[in-house]
Amino acid sequence: MDLTISKEPLYLNEIIYDGTAEQGVEFDYILPDYYPDIFKILKCSLKPGIVSYNISGDKLICDGIVYISALYLSEGSNDLNCVEHRYTFSKTIDLSKEADGASVSIIPRTDYCTVRAISGRRLDVRGAVSCKIKVTNSQMTEIITGAKGNGVQVRRTPISCGGKKITVKKQFIAREDIEVGDARGSVKAIVSCDTVTSVSDCKIIEDKVILKGEVKLKALYLIENEGTVSTEIMEADIPLSQIIDADGITDKHSTYAQFVVLSCDLSVKQTNDNNSRVFTCDISAEAGVSAELEQVISPVTDMYSTDYECEFTTMTVKTENAPRYISQNLTLKETAECTQGAPQSVIDCRCELNNITCRGKSSEELIVCGQASYQVLARLESGQPVYIEKVQPFELPVSVSGLSEDSSIEPFLQAASVSYSITSDSEIELRVGISMQGCLYKTQTVEIVKDISVNTDAPKKKNNEYSLKLYFADENEDIWSIAKQYNTDCEQIKAENDIQGDSAPAGMLLIPIV
Repeated sequence: MDLTISKEPLYLNEIIYDGTAEQGVEFDYILPDYYPDIFKILKCSLKPGIVSYNISGDKLICDGIVYISALYLSEGSNDLNCVEHRYTFSKTIDLSKEADGASVSIIPRTDYCTVRAISGRRLDVRGAVSCKIKVTNSQMTEIITGAKGNGVQVRRTPISCGGKKITVKKQFIAREDIEVGDARGSVKAIVSCDTVTSVSDCKIIEDKVILKGEVKLKALYLIENEGTVSTEIMEADIPLSQIIDADGITDKHSTYAQFVVLSCDLSVKQTNDNNSRVFTCDISAEAGVSAELEQVISPVTDMYSTDYECEFTTMTVKTENAPRYISQNLTLKETAECTQGAPQSVIDCRCELNNITCRGKSSEELIVCGQASYQVLARLESGQPVYIEKVQPFELPVSVSGLSEDSSIEPFLQAASVSYSITSDSEIELRVGISMQGCLYKTQTVEIVKDISVNTDAPKKKNNEYSLKLYFADENEDIWSIAKQYNTDCEQIKAENDIQGDSAPAGMLLIPIV
């Protein structure tokens, strides 16, 4: 009987690119005539965002924006002043291969920022931002799952893994006008803007995914009224809704959905009298869906022929099972010290999370690691504003059942809320509520047979003087190894000795010779 080889598709997660793209920022700014002279710079910040990205062949083209904000005081005044600017950039990343349709993850962050006042009317800003970029694709490869003929015996090892991964991302713009009341005065500048996304509903209907959720927006801005500047905080909930085409998706898939804010452009809506109390918010966002269907596949992991000399080659594959969705709320606590004096009140506090990683601690616990930048804008008893910043690494335990050394997770963390309390003459205690989401995978590395070659011109020599041999097996000895040693059929050994599993009991075995 001629050799017949059976193959089945196996879908593997292929990493096409995993690296960082850096972008320098240089900004030389001359104050407009209506701005007061610079006396003391409190803080200058860079906030990077992504406007859009796309893959063309083996190139990833990314358009980004950096929001520059410089907060300062003028001489003899405790009024805050803020300089705003938008710095745009574009990056082209060379990929290792053509990757149209691949999944792209871009996480922007600020590397550093310095500012100096060249004069009372001129600022010089230098800094850098970077984007952590990962491009992945679901790669199909055919693997050998069976072979018959020419006396070939195969060992098949069942593994649980995810089938063809359905990954779809859709970029869109959400626009909203936000009115902040009828108080007197006009918005002078926006100091900071933070967003937190959530998904409230995910429905799968006929190859489509309907996502609903929201963006929680928080902004600190300056109000000017009759020459006096004050601060206000605006909070708003912006609804999000998208219909995403996802061919082949069903309600049986393990599905993970999320909204991500790529960039948020908040500006003051212009009016004829320059007394606007309405913000225009343009959010560049992304709706993403990842879905997999659990399957069991049994690749050939060893082989031999009872009739002919043969050989085979192997390859190592790393599979992932269908993911388990993780969603938890965490809490981070830290104390910030005000070295300039005793804070009387807090104007605003915020927290940025960077360099997030995960590692397993036990079968029931993950450790989430990262770096937190705590930022507090406060006023001293004299009324003078001060800016306090503290950058601190953190580790948070997360209870998750069913972990192993082969578990992996790429968490998505957001600082959902920041509260404070002034605990002493110089200390402010901060409490950060963190929303954590992600997909937990269990990976498995298996060495499988890649190619089989049977030399029909080299038959094996056989001794036909006997049809059975006696063998004394150790407890739990591998029956496949015994069969391979005696060049016989593994299933016949099991049948002859009434063995159900793959391990032999201790004692005498009858080895049929084929």
